[in-house]
Amino acid sequence: MIPEDIYKTVLDKMPVATVDLIILSPDNTKTLLFLRKNKPAKGFYYTIGGRIIKGESPEDAIIRIADTEAGLNLNVK
Repeated sequence: MIPEDIYKTVLDKMPVATVDLIILSPDNTKTLLFLRKNKPAKGFYYTIGGRIIKGESPEDAIIRIADTEAGLNLNVK
């Protein structure tokens, strides 16, 4: 782990790779949205997503984020 002050500097200077998930129903007629509980968008619906951890593939990040944020076990295509 790097110190928080260095991490904040990195975030200011460098792009951060992220993924956003659009989760569709099996028949592709519905999209799963989540109601935010925290600022800055508290009370708004959104898709889940997050940062890709160093060394992690985008597909693995999608699987991890779906599990940790929504308790979903996804099959990534």
